[in-house]
Amino acid sequence: MFFNHLRAELYRLARSKVFWSCAVINALVAVAIAAAQLVVTPTGLRTPAPGTPLDLTPSSTDGYPLALLVTAVCLIHLAQNEKRGGAEKSLAHGRRWRLDHASVYAVLLVGVSLAFTLGQLIFMALTGAVLGASLEIASAGAFALGLGGMTLLAVSYAAFPLCITLGLGMDGLGMAFGVCWSLRLIDASIAGGLSLLVSYVPAAAPTCTALIDLLPATIAGLLKYPADLLGAPALIAQALLVPLGWALASTALTAIALRRRALA
Repeated sequence: MFFNHLRAELYRLARSKVFWSCAVINALVAVAIAAAQLVVTPTGLRTPAPGTPLDLTPSSTDGYPLALLVTAVCLIHLAQNEKRGGAEKSLAHGRRWRLDHASVYAVLLVGVSLAFTLGQLIFMALTGAVLGASLEIASAGAFALGLGGMTLLAVSYAAFPLCITLGLGMDGLGMAFGVCWSLRLIDASIAGGLSLLVSYVPAAAPTCTALIDLLPATIAGLLKYPADLLGAPALIAQALLVPLGWALASTALTAIALRRRALA
């Protein structure tokens, strides 16, 4: 059932206008950012100089964070369409459907996030090649860490809003939460609130600091310069394991919530 369900969701995704619209926007942003780096100076525009370096290492700078938003929008929209089409009711007749349903979306999350992150990379590289730039990466390790970290970060940002949509059936709230979360409005306010609490209750500093470190916003900060993390195994583990933990916890919560949710 799992693989049949996965194939069905991939078919729906491939036919989704929202997915392809997000893919086009993602590509255009990558092209614009790469071009801007090569033709804009602090004093204005310039003719692209052949050999100008263009770093392609994925990080939370440039256009790569857009993958956080478009991944959430595509997967939540897919879940909404599935609900409206009555697919959930037909799936509910199968054994283990709740776990399979949550697992299929977890796989889709990783795949879509990786596709959008690679899309940014490919279109930045193509733009740089057309403009005669020297395409560079900081190092193989930094590239792998940046690609893996940004993929998992997009997964973690989309996982909980998707849980709201799938597990609780609250479509509008899931999309609103997904957009705000991806734009870092929610996690930034949580971090700000915890920091404010520390200023009034200094004894809470260790707990609040630990909680702030577990927020996706903190991981985005770590991934600004992946090359700087290579000599710090603890920071690499934090950058990869925290978003993975968010994704796994959200998948488990989705499966649990589906057990208690009546399908209309």
